[in-house]
Amino acid sequence: MAVIGRPAPPSKLNASDIASNAITSAHIQSDALTHADLAPNSVTNSEMSDDAVGIAELSATGTAGATTFLRGDNTWTVVDTEGTGIKSTGEGGGSKFLREDGDGTSSWQVAGSPSITDNGNSNAMTIDSSENVTLVESLTTPSLKQNSNQNLSGTYSAHQLFIADGYTLTGNITVNEDIALTKLSDDGASITLTTDGTSRTITGTGSIESSTIAQTPVTSVTGMTGVLNSAVTGELNSAITGSPALHLNNAVGAISSTVTGGTGLTPTIDFAWWDAPVSISSIYTTYNNYGVQGTSITQSADRATIAVAGYYFADSMQRITAAMGSMQMYLNSSQTYTYATSMGTHDHAAGNYNYSHSGFMGHLAVGDVISTTAGTGHYSSSTGTGYNGAMYIWRLR
Repeated sequence: MAVIGRPAPPSKLNASDIASNAITSAHIQSDALTHADLAPNSVTNSEMSDDAVGIAELSATGTAGATTFLRGDNTWTVVDTEGTGIKSTGEGGGSKFLREDGDGTSSWQVAGSPSITDNGNSNAMTIDSSENVTLVESLTTPSLKQNSNQNLSGTYSAHQLFIADGYTLTGNITVNEDIALTKLSDDGASITLTTDGTSRTITGTGSIESSTIAQTPVTSVTGMTGVLNSAVTGELNSAITGSPALHLNNAVGAISSTVTGGTGLTPTIDFAWWDAPVSISSIYTTYNNYGVQGTSITQSADRATIAVAGYYFADSMQRITAAMGSMQMYLNSSQTYTYATSMGTHDHAAGNYNYSHSGFMGHLAVGDVISTTAGTGHYSSSTGTGYNGAMYIWRLR
């Protein structure tokens, strides 16, 4: 209806006067609404868009980043907690460790057996990335257990000892140092090195040895052959029995008086002899017959030369014309009376003949020369006159 004159002032609008969705954000002036226009708790999650509030909208102090977290006091803080900063509430006994469980979490776990106590020395034992264990001091253990098998592969550049019943090549190996494949003791079975079924190679500049740690003593020499030489010392006693014959060429030491029985145990005696004197020249008597056994004495018709230093016994006799004639023995042109004399010169009657003896016992050096002479002796070029005189020399063992 038309109205003539000034219209009446508009009345207040109610929600019923506004059609649904009639007012949009385009019809609202910027900053027209403030928090004072909003009733308390009138804005909830349903009135907010997803991600409407981000880090930039927070009033926290500090710097947000990949290594910080928002603490309860509204401060961005770096994670820097270790030692006493890690809580173990509810745990006890002092024997647990914090384990990463592989699923992004961690948990307190009981340490496995055996436990390790370093007694204040953090370097008492070191386990490196290759699981090699290094001990600063000695290892004390009640026993060593032998593995049933030990696998071998790769490169060995250190002197190593393995203990197992057997050994298996699970790969090619390079041995650049000595390695020992051993057993604790001899159980009657051989120490074997086999492959895992695949052809393998062994190369390198080192060596592979095998033995038992506890050696089995040799209680019998039955079936053994060879020669006991000058390196053998000690005493052979009555416990040695069996066959074949035991040869002692060049061996040194003592053979006990309790060794009896059997054949083939023949001592080595170095011995030289002369008889049937032919002529005399100065201090040298030439003999028609002579011989030697062993290598300690070198002889000629009128003298003996010592080839091996040692203790010797020498004796000589000569048929003489004068009742009190004299048989003389010389060492390096000197009469033996003045050198370790054990038998003086003396005469006696034998078979209606007068004889004189001379001898000595003592230590001789290599190159020493022994000879004899008798000024009134009987000499003959006949080979059957051995009774006229003789000389004998033994090396004492």
